[in-house]
Amino acid sequence: RDLVRSRGLGDVYKRQVHEYWHVFQLGLTRDNADPVWLWEGGAKIAEELYLQQEYGQSEFDNGLFPLVATGLSQPADFEEYVDADWDINYNFSTFMVLALARELQEAQGLSEARAFEVILKDFQAAKLTEPDWKIAFAETFSMSPEEFYATLDQYPTVASDQDWFEGCLLYTSDAADDLL
Repeated sequence: RDLVRSRGLGDVYKRQVHEYWHVFQLGLTRDNADPVWLWEGGAKIAEELYLQQEYGQSEFDNGLFPLVATGLSQPADFEEYVDADWDINYNFSTFMVLALARELQEAQGLSEARAFEVILKDFQAAKLTEPDWKIAFAETFSMSPEEFYATLDQYPTVASDQDWFEGCLLYTSDAADDLL
């Protein structure tokens, strides 16, 4: 592990986990990557869980900082995007997946493990038979994407105290910490 850390190979390995997760998703969906936030957020979760397991730390330890708050007012923008500046490291997409897992636990009484299974496996598989992801989403999660997006209002925001970023960030203590 020390050799891997000293050579920066952990970064290489986490990218491999991320990309292999996409291979898993492709096997379930036959290349239906919509919505992007769930596609990339799911791969980022696999990547961060790998880092936690193998190296004892991940971006979850830092609250997925930075989480740009713009996404709270415009979550549908994360359905389709390419190289968006406001989803730094897919952190907001990951936050949305974690928020969906929390919603499934609280609203439907699912265990944490079952919530992630529904999100990361069942939803992807549902898109194989229902190519319209919004219909598959509603059937899988018993809520529309818009109903889910409305639940994101519960997460507080704060002005950034970082010199490199002007704007609001998700406050990653209290309620948001429960996700991580």
